[in-house]
Amino acid sequence: MKMKTKGRKCVSICAIVFSQLHEKLQDTLALIEQKLDVALGQICLNFEPRQYAKVYTAFQLLDKNQTAIDQLHMHFITTIHNRSFGVVMGFVELSNRKNGKNQGETLTKKHYPELCHAVTAEYFVPALLSLCKGMWDVMKTYRSIIQWHLELADQRKRSRENALTGSSAVTESNPDRDMVEVYVLHKLESGPPRLWSDMEQKIRVLLTQSDAAAQLKYDSFGHLLSVLKRFCIVGKEFGGVNSDALMDAVKQQASRFFNMYHRTKLEELHFFLDNESWEVCPMKSKFTCLDLWEFQFLRPRTQLPSGSSQSFVEKAAGDAGRESSHTSATTHFFLEFGSSGTPFDDLFRSEEQHEDVLVDSGDGDKRSSDSDDDIMDELKQEHIDETGEKRRGSPKQRRSSAFKSISLGGPVVTNSTLSVLRLFGRYIFFVAMLESNAPEVINALSQLFDYYLYTVYSLFSTEIHEYFESLVISKRLQVGVKRIRENLINMNSDHVETGPDGKTRIPAPQISPRIDLADPKTVFALPERIAAMESLAFLASQMELIQPTLERALPPQRRVFLQQFYTQSVSLVPDIRYPVYWCVAYRSINYDTALSMMAEVQWDIKDLASQHSEYVDHLLKELEGFHQVIRRTAKTTAIPKEALDGLWTLAVLLTNRTFVEGFSGVKKCSNEGRALMQLDYQQFIVSAEKLSSLRPIPDRDFIDSYVKAFYLPEEALEKWIKDHKQYTLKHIVGLINQSPSLTKKTRQRLLQFVEDPEGLRNKNKS
Repeated sequence: MKMKTKGRKCVSICAIVFSQLHEKLQDTLALIEQKLDVALGQICLNFEPRQYAKVYTAFQLLDKNQTAIDQLHMHFITTIHNRSFGVVMGFVELSNRKNGKNQGETLTKKHYPELCHAVTAEYFVPALLSLCKGMWDVMKTYRSIIQWHLELADQRKRSRENALTGSSAVTESNPDRDMVEVYVLHKLESGPPRLWSDMEQKIRVLLTQSDAAAQLKYDSFGHLLSVLKRFCIVGKEFGGVNSDALMDAVKQQASRFFNMYHRTKLEELHFFLDNESWEVCPMKSKFTCLDLWEFQFLRPRTQLPSGSSQSFVEKAAGDAGRESSHTSATTHFFLEFGSSGTPFDDLFRSEEQHEDVLVDSGDGDKRSSDSDDDIMDELKQEHIDETGEKRRGSPKQRRSSAFKSISLGGPVVTNSTLSVLRLFGRYIFFVAMLESNAPEVINALSQLFDYYLYTVYSLFSTEIHEYFESLVISKRLQVGVKRIRENLINMNSDHVETGPDGKTRIPAPQISPRIDLADPKTVFALPERIAAMESLAFLASQMELIQPTLERALPPQRRVFLQQFYTQSVSLVPDIRYPVYWCVAYRSINYDTALSMMAEVQWDIKDLASQHSEYVDHLLKELEGFHQVIRRTAKTTAIPKEALDGLWTLAVLLTNRTFVEGFSGVKKCSNEGRALMQLDYQQFIVSAEKLSSLRPIPDRDFIDSYVKAFYLPEEALEKWIKDHKQYTLKHIVGLINQSPSLTKKTRQRLLQFVEDPEGLRNKNKS
């Protein structure tokens, strides 16, 4: 009996001991799992293969591999949150300390979106860059873990193959373990899209919750775009998915930023043009906009200046092309930066702006590197670059260098032209970064060109007599200028404003008070007219140069706008040359005296004349004086061939109108008088060709056709009058009154027709 009692007690004691031991073992096991879980969480930021192998083997011994992988994903998600929160909070603290703000409530109690909202513009790009680098560390660690398991699976596969061939010792097969490894690898390989979604969301919140992006300077916003572009490409490689939500947020911020930036640039351009002295910059003879730093992302790598390295704009534009090519993701970045560094380290290196576009003026700097915040003080005739150093060289030296440059075939460029070209480069880079914003950016670029065109036309095409408007101003130019005025110019304000129709309008330009367009001593501001007109022509040529780039950036359905812009604006530039130079040709030659002398000529002579009339000598003498004026001007101001041809063409056109004006005022004229008219004009042609640079003399048919019309029979003359609309009413009336082939009745009918063609037509119908 006692033995049974003792046995029961022993069993009871053993049960208690075993129960306590089991509890202790369970607690120990839980502690081990907890320690392993902590070690697993630490691996998310610092992957070390040996350490991970130990942790994974421990989970394997506990038969908890599947649980470990599930926990690993949770640790990565937690790491993404903690890393994002820590990075953003660090920059908020830095900003608060710099600005002397009281921390008050600890930042750790704030939510992540609140912290993002507190990031200032000064620290926004650094915060974004640090956050992207932090996410890169997470992605790289995760990829390393996948690679470790791939290598493990490969080792097990080789071991099984070797066992089958008998080339090594037989390895015990464990189907359950193989199944677990397949599950683990599948779980890991399906994880990147989810992790990427969380990382993308953290970046997107920073971008959308902060107001700092819209306050950035252009260069900083360019950095922001390049970082985000690179981040999306890395994400594509990591998760195999597009970052549509993030890119939508980028597009919205970019549109908001660009609208503010463009408005600011329009205000600056208005100020610059109002104070433009219209002096020519001494550019190198083969200069194009592609030589400017702002365009270097469009140049092949081999065309960069020696000593210059790839800048962030080239890398970013390369990323843009890579992102838009829709090619399959590669492991380029993970291979290149797998051991050290990040894909974001090289974005902002080597941004020194190399240019070699200016002709050396002796002691001046050949390079010109104007950043977005440079200010051109036209009133002082000095250009300040981004380093704050004034460009050396006196105004006289710069004019001398410009004279040599144009004489050698160099382009005519003013300070404002350079400013507009630099803006072109910045706008096109913006398009390269975000093609989805291309339509609004290219529309803004067209506004820059239109305003420059309108400025040159409105400032230098004043006081054109109504009589000469049809001669000097083409129909399409009138339509184009009217369109620009209605859509872009604010005639009632001195500020850039956005109207109820959503269109941004710029104040009408004003010419600098230092320029006197009516001063004969400066040949009616001929140097300034040349600088304005030919710089516009050069600007148009650069628009032609970049047209293929703009077309590629636009979707096919949006290219109609671009074609209209080139047709309705860029192609108008040659038509502006006559209105700009008209004043010089009109005021430099005394046409009225010639008309008075023509009125005194006896045209009803009976014999053929062998000597031309005296008024022809007067006109030729005036043209000789005009020629001398141009020659004197050309000694100090280089006159491009296009400008010289334009001046002489206008002089000839005006002289031809003088001939017809005089001929139409003749009261009596014989056939011999008509022959004298032809002799006079022929003498003028021969001498004018010697003076001018024109071969042949233009517009000759205007005179020849008019004189020959006197010999036409009645029906032919009536048809000629209807077909030749380029002559004024006075010209036609004079022709009708002098024509010897018309009867009195026909003459009256034709006079009535030219004075009121609609009335006569209606009368005939009735």
